Amino acid sequence: MYERLNGKKDGFIRTNSICPTPEAVLLELVQKNDRENIIRLIENNTSLLNHIYHPEYNKPILLIACSEENIEAETVKTLIDLGADIHYSSDIDEEWEAIHFAACSTKSDILKVIVQNLRNPGDINALAKGNTALHILIKHGRSDLTEEFIECAKILVQEGIDVNLGDSNCVSPILWAAKRGYKDIIKVILEKSIVPVDIDSHQSRKKTARDIILTEKLYDGPLPERIDNNNENDENILLKYLYSENENAFVNFKNGDIFNLVNADNTSSTLLQISCDKRLKRAVAHLIDKGTDPNLTTEKNRQTPIEIAAENGYYEIFEILLDHPKILLPKTILITLLKYIDNEQFPGINHAKCYDILLKKLESNKNFLDINEADESQNSPLHYAIRYAESDKVEELLQLGASLGCKNKYDVMPIQDIEPELLKKHLDSCIQFDLKGKKFDKEDFTVTFNYRTLIPPSKKVEYNVGFETSDPETNFNHIITQELVAETEVISYMSKAPEFMHLLKHPVITSFLFMKWHRIRWLFYINLAFYITFFLSLVVYIFTSYANFNSEKSTFEQIIIDVSWLILLATFFILVFRELFQIAVSPEKYFKNFENYIEIILISFAGSILFINHPSEDTKRILSSVSILLAAFELVLMVGQHPQLSTNVVMLKTVSLNFFKFLTWYSLLIIAFALSFYILFSENEANLGNEVSSENSPSTPKNTTLVSELMVTGGLNASSTKNSNKNETAPLNIAEEDKEEDFFKDPGKSLFKTIIMLTGEFDAGSMNFHHFPFTSSIIFSLFIFMIAIILLNLLNGLAVSDTQMIKNNAELVGHIARAQHIRYVESMILGNILPSKLLKSLSSFCCCFPISNNCSFPKTNPLSHRVCLFPHYLNYELTVYPNKGGQICLPLPGKKKWSLGKDCTCSCLYICLDKETIKRTNCIVQEKREQLKIKQEVGYLQKIENIIKTLEKNASSDKMELFLLNKKLDNIMKYLSRECDS
Repeated sequence: MYERLNGKKDGFIRTNSICPTPEAVLLELVQKNDRENIIRLIENNTSLLNHIYHPEYNKPILLIACSEENIEAETVKTLIDLGADIHYSSDIDEEWEAIHFAACSTKSDILKVIVQNLRNPGDINALAKGNTALHILIKHGRSDLTEEFIECAKILVQEGIDVNLGDSNCVSPILWAAKRGYKDIIKVILEKSIVPVDIDSHQSRKKTARDIILTEKLYDGPLPERIDNNNENDENILLKYLYSENENAFVNFKNGDIFNLVNADNTSSTLLQISCDKRLKRAVAHLIDKGTDPNLTTEKNRQTPIEIAAENGYYEIFEILLDHPKILLPKTILITLLKYIDNEQFPGINHAKCYDILLKKLESNKNFLDINEADESQNSPLHYAIRYAESDKVEELLQLGASLGCKNKYDVMPIQDIEPELLKKHLDSCIQFDLKGKKFDKEDFTVTFNYRTLIPPSKKVEYNVGFETSDPETNFNHIITQELVAETEVISYMSKAPEFMHLLKHPVITSFLFMKWHRIRWLFYINLAFYITFFLSLVVYIFTSYANFNSEKSTFEQIIIDVSWLILLATFFILVFRELFQIAVSPEKYFKNFENYIEIILISFAGSILFINHPSEDTKRILSSVSILLAAFELVLMVGQHPQLSTNVVMLKTVSLNFFKFLTWYSLLIIAFALSFYILFSENEANLGNEVSSENSPSTPKNTTLVSELMVTGGLNASSTKNSNKNETAPLNIAEEDKEEDFFKDPGKSLFKTIIMLTGEFDAGSMNFHHFPFTSSIIFSLFIFMIAIILLNLLNGLAVSDTQMIKNNAELVGHIARAQHIRYVESMILGNILPSKLLKSLSSFCCCFPISNNCSFPKTNPLSHRVCLFPHYLNYELTVYPNKGGQICLPLPGKKKWSLGKDCTCSCLYICLDKETIKRTNCIVQEKREQLKIKQEVGYLQKIENIIKTLEKNASSDKMELFLLNKKLDNIMKYLSRECDS
């Protein structure tokens, strides 16, 4: 299919499809030089000329045509005539344009076409990282194609390319030709140039082009005279100083009077960009002092000066630029520094120092940069910090508000890679209070829980406004910020990851879950009330009418039947709508939840009760019994969603699941026993005849040993034993006696009977051990020993073990259940009603399936606001009074003031956190106070140690002075004694 691109008329792109894309078709046509079809294709979609072929080429079709083999000049001319951008360049290709690619490929006919179609005469001097097309030809051209090589040089020189312009190393084309020994190129430049050739100003290893030409005898004719460069313009002089890294000359040029030149450029880079790239600190400071724009870039080089400094780790230049009041930081500069933070350090090059400088700036002004800004892979700075940096760097980012819930394009969050110990330390730091205050024991002492890092950042979504309008000029892209986000994604992951589960007991997490439950519990109670209504109406309708227990109905009973039917019908449609809504929002999550399958089956049975006309009585009873059972199961599971009851339901689920897992593993044995019993105990005509004859024979052995064994194990009752003995002594008349149902007459019934026997109800009296007395006794005894005794005890032990484990971790189990339930409810409310994944899958398979690129819509419905805590209900934090029983301070409705929160169900009840959360909070507060005391004591000791060191230093200096004085005194005494002697 086709989709709008950037809201322009010719802005259509082809999405993935089973059909070949127009871009692929165009590339194939260009490679075949099929100009007629190229024209036909591009006339219908001119945007194909601007398509970048990732990842094989990373360039548009014109640049591919200029660089590929076997593509004709006429094909290139066709593309240019159709509107291909001849001046397109990118950093991936070192800013090369079409003229540079043509020069590199050494195709004179294509180069001639490019030169003839340049917009302005000066465009022939277009620079790519300081290199002209003539530089590219000499450096990278195919010199083995001698004629083409010389012809390309002639075309460029005759069209007026600047043969005296130096590259980024201040080396001119003729100097490069002299270094490479290209006699023919030197001849072309000297003889075909329309301007005098300078062979003396540029040097390489202190040798000019003149020196090399004369030494190597590369030109037979007379060399040009030395050119006086006094008339060279100021911009070129400054550029030459920078390329030669002559900072003194640059700073002293015109005594620093370069105010009108500070923003000059050479079409490739500005003076400041070149200074940053060359690590010229004095030049950067000089340009900043003279008023250069610190954010200025060129059309070819979009890297800002501070990006260049950050990428190369030039921390001194980085600090100078960062302190500029008008600096605009690139969104991904923090990610750039983190990518290279562990690089090797050199004098003046240190990415870690750049990072520290930026972090100090962010600590003083958090709005200076978005700490969660992601790159093209949707990786946030925290993703890179966890991957590349030390734990202290990760902690610093978390303190600045970096989110643990940022998802990259692979749906990986930072929480998935962080160390549990580091996360625990960070959660402790999220409990904030006045450490220097002295209110710890007073009632007005407050503790604030900071949830900023647990919440994903607001999403910025681009929408195509006016997509369906007929006027393409009205179509434009609009960025919308979605304030409401999935707030429990991080905690939901923690509840499923074993290494993080214990942290769910942390006060920051428990308080968040408490407030989140407080926020959505109204939805739970409404849903519960609705379902109880459905359940009661279903039960009442079944027992009063549908199951037909009483055919005669009184007037009152008929009214009850009519009312229950109407209520059941209404609640049935609401139930169907609820399930369809969940399927539409998130089909993947819906069908992964086992409870939803119970609801689907319940809906089908309830619908059968309501809408199937005149079913049989047996069908009615089957539908009624199954419906009541399923409805009761669902009600139990729904009530178990309440935090106070969740542990009991988790216990039921866990024990049931483990029981069935264990039983499934041993089902092979159970099936084997069932088939064995079918073979041994099934009745057939041959067995019946043998049984009559054998029982009339006095030599038939009595199975008294097996009966005694079963009586000991409790599998037989007295009546069955009595009947067995009676049957053994009297002849059996099968035709006249009423037989019991044979549970072993087919394999299905045999399996059913065997499963019943698992419970210990053997009913051995109904089994016929006479046909194969020895074999049947052995197999039956083996069944009792292995299945009835060992397996059942194992299952009971497993259930007891699971139950005890859940009871021991009841609090943690409750938090896990609450977190997962809240996450499910939140995903349903905040989810996209359109099944976007399904539509996108269809569109990727078939290009004819229409779908807009904007499948998701901003969450503006009232339910979303009623479910989300942030930013409208709480400002990413919660204030609690731990000395008032954990009372919570909530914002007043519609105001910014805060007050003690009251429960919405009763104005006299305050909202309070549970005692365990408050207890753990107080413990963390006490630990922080102890840590502060230790730090203070260590600080005092360090001060005392410094004072002692100072005194020792002073004492040693005093001793030295005393020693010198004594020495001087000795010298004086010696002098006086000599004078006296003389």
